[in-house]
Amino acid sequence: DYLICYQKMAINKISAKVGISSSPLSVSVHLNNGEDYSAKPGDLLNYTVSFANTTDKPLREITIRAQLAGEMFDLNSVQTQGAFQFYNNTIIWNSGNYPALILLSPGSAGIINFSVKVKNNYPIRRFSDKNFVLRVSAEAESPTAVSDSANKTFSKNQLETKISGSALVESRAFFRDAGSGFLNKGIFPPKVGEPVNFTVHWLIRNSASDISGVEVRAVLGNNVKMAGDPKSNAGSLPFYDSGANAVVWRIDKIQANQGIIGDPIEAIFQIEAMPPAQNAGKYMALIGETSLSAKDEWTGQELNGLDGQITTALPDDPTVGQQGGVVQP
Repeated sequence: DYLICYQKMAINKISAKVGISSSPLSVSVHLNNGEDYSAKPGDLLNYTVSFANTTDKPLREITIRAQLAGEMFDLNSVQTQGAFQFYNNTIIWNSGNYPALILLSPGSAGIINFSVKVKNNYPIRRFSDKNFVLRVSAEAESPTAVSDSANKTFSKNQLETKISGSALVESRAFFRDAGSGFLNKGIFPPKVGEPVNFTVHWLIRNSASDISGVEVRAVLGNNVKMAGDPKSNAGSLPFYDSGANAVVWRIDKIQANQGIIGDPIEAIFQIEAMPPAQNAGKYMALIGETSLSAKDEWTGQELNGLDGQITTALPDDPTVGQQGGVVQP
């Protein structure tokens, strides 16, 4: 037989405070006076690299490096007092080009500035080309050792900046538009007191990020109303907002690069205009400015697009010649 004994043992609980000391040579990167900044194509980015000696020992011959990573950087636009190395996209400051780095006294600090532009166009080749980001990795180094365990003093930091997408809306109108499947009734050029139909096309092209909560809106002109049944390739349809005398189109979500690769998101609806006497001899306003608003899912910011008003001049209808849309008495 076996005898099994159980013995209770006390485990001592030992607690200790763990402190994390700051780097002897701190470095940080800021963009346009803050860290939480979203850039867009064509922006000028003003970077600040801050450094400080947090010890009681002077640091000599400091070298600071800032490496730029991200295909949306326009590297040809870099402006700096430092030496920019194109082969590794790195800016270097040292005592040779920035005398303040010869000696950094205990408790003292400094800043270095440089600027660079964002490219005007996204490098989109496929649907997966989205959510672009820019990175600046900064390093500060001194041969001065502040402890026996190191032969130099070194610190690094990084700043990431998201590039917002772009959502564009285009508004077109036609009288002769057989390809749309709509038959526009009435006479053209339009005539005072005679109803006439037009088709309006809204096209959306979305670049570089997914968007949600999309709304396209335009106010109809005086004596203009929505007619017929609209259609779209987005699963949702434009509708008439009677309180605002506007046509509104709402879409839950649009994937990045739709309309940049492949066909745009499109809605088509029909309107009916009744030209009043005061429009005789002039173009008649059919629909006001078309606006688009949406949330950029990558940056969390609101995106906006705008296209101009449309009159009976119908510049997008190739069958309408110059002065062809002037209202007749």
